[in-house]
Amino acid sequence: WNVESPGFNKDLLIYKQELQQVVPKDALCIAGNDHSHFIFFYYIDKKGWGFENDSLAASDLEAMIDQGARYLYSDSRVIDGNADIATNLDRLILEKGSIRVYSLKKNTIPKINR
Repeated sequence: WNVESPGFNKDLLIYKQELQQVVPKDALCIAGNDHSHFIFFYYIDKKGWGFENDSLAASDLEAMIDQGARYLYSDSRVIDGNADIATNLDRLILEKGSIRVYSLKKNTIPKINR
């Protein structure tokens, strides 16, 4: 196993402690890019929803927020730079290496006919 090239974003290794401590332990999160859907969550020590391949639809993000997601961990500038995604981001709370952590806006407008 190569620490310099672990087969996933090595910033998860380098900044593990900071990434774990920036939000409450029991907070539900969205995290990616993670092809395994497990490695990112293992290193941040959180539960929630994962995404991969720079792919997260704004409608999926909103559904995750409705289900309790409160933070987004992202190493994808495609995702956090997307205008439709950005409308759901409250503020940047941490940036370590390539990983940014955002608090998410709670959906306050009731949705009809889900």
